[in-house]
Amino acid sequence: MKSDSQSSSSSDIEKLIDNADFSPMQLVVLVLCCGLNILDGIDVLAMSYTASSVAEEWGLQPHQLGAVFSSALIGMMLGAMFIAPLADKYGRRPIVLGSVALISVGMLVTGFVTSVWQLVILRGITGLGIGAMLASLTALVSEFMPHRRRNFCLGILQASYPLGAVIGSFFAVGMIPEYGWRSVFIAAGLMGFVALAVCLVLLPESMQILAKNRNGDGLVRINRLLAKMKVAPIAKLAEAGGDKSGKSDIGVGSLLASEQRRMTINLWMAFMLSFSTLYFLISWIPKLLSDAGLPLDKSIYTGAALNLGGALGIVALGFISTYWKITKLIMVFLLGGAGFMVLFASLNLSMPFLLTLTALIGFSVFGGFVSLYSVAARIYPPQARTTGVGWAIGMGRMGAIIGPYAAGVMIGMGFTTSTNFLVFAVPLVAAAFFTINIKSPKLLSQPVPNR
Repeated sequence: MKSDSQSSSSSDIEKLIDNADFSPMQLVVLVLCCGLNILDGIDVLAMSYTASSVAEEWGLQPHQLGAVFSSALIGMMLGAMFIAPLADKYGRRPIVLGSVALISVGMLVTGFVTSVWQLVILRGITGLGIGAMLASLTALVSEFMPHRRRNFCLGILQASYPLGAVIGSFFAVGMIPEYGWRSVFIAAGLMGFVALAVCLVLLPESMQILAKNRNGDGLVRINRLLAKMKVAPIAKLAEAGGDKSGKSDIGVGSLLASEQRRMTINLWMAFMLSFSTLYFLISWIPKLLSDAGLPLDKSIYTGAALNLGGALGIVALGFISTYWKITKLIMVFLLGGAGFMVLFASLNLSMPFLLTLTALIGFSVFGGFVSLYSVAARIYPPQARTTGVGWAIGMGRMGAIIGPYAAGVMIGMGFTTSTNFLVFAVPLVAAAFFTINIKSPKLLSQPVPNR
């Protein structure tokens, strides 16, 4: 391998990655990030799967459970908006590792709480780590994957979240009757510490971030990673100001600059509206169906069907978006999800059809919504990528906070399951409208070459 005599910036490194073959090192990054996102899915949905048991043990009302669900979402919002952007300054790796540590501690200690307010506080702390980590993982995968595979790899990353929820549901079904609801949180916390140890050894820093470290060991670390990809080393890094991939301002103000304002606002609205419906579904489906008379294990399985369908939908949309424009696909998926929710509300279904329709709702809603992460990762430059993704997630969490809490209030007021599904189908239609109005040349599909 011959050394490149030209200086390299973050945009030059992106071109090197785009032109190289997909390497085992990139696969390791993808697998590690997916593994962490699987744990995220287990951690977030742990409360949904244990809600009935917690409510029975402590005699909680629906609005109190709504407060527990919302506290985690508030933490996720704050983590995404105020901790995740630090990854643009200090690097993806330290923020990811710190987030995993925070999540693991929060989950483990949750297994020993004795009151609802302790539960609310610890779910909020855990949410801080989850919100910060998801934005950082999205940026990390985006920066290690070639353009031709980026949407698909980001789809696999995001599909690992509902896959984790499915895995968590089977753990919950087996563990709650035998060991109680606390065992779910303790087990998830211990798994988090194992993942932290693995990532300390194997998870690399983004080369685009290392390219900013001109006076340290950035060049050495970049060339070490390029060697693992069988790409020729670079001779030097671009001087400060030589990187033309974006402006130096990486604060939230840069996301609202005149050339990006409309795009950013449409993205935020799409996140907020679809988040409200998604978190209504993942938070309340097991509890609503349990209250409607389904046995606990079957109500948990409906949550698993929702998330399994979601995992398939995310991968499917990610693959198709390699060839078709991603925002149009998201619009179709979100509108499909709204239609399936109306059917769910209108029909009296047997268990097999209930599981099938729930999986179709998950396929459409998860597939459409989660692909917004890919949109956010693509429309912003590397030095603002985690800030852009983090603020999009953070603004979306406002809808996620409102959704489960509003559902809890509506359930407490006597609204039926069917009425809730009809109400929460409406935000999906609005989200589809905002999504199709996100305009950026970076969202155009690129044909996949034969590699």
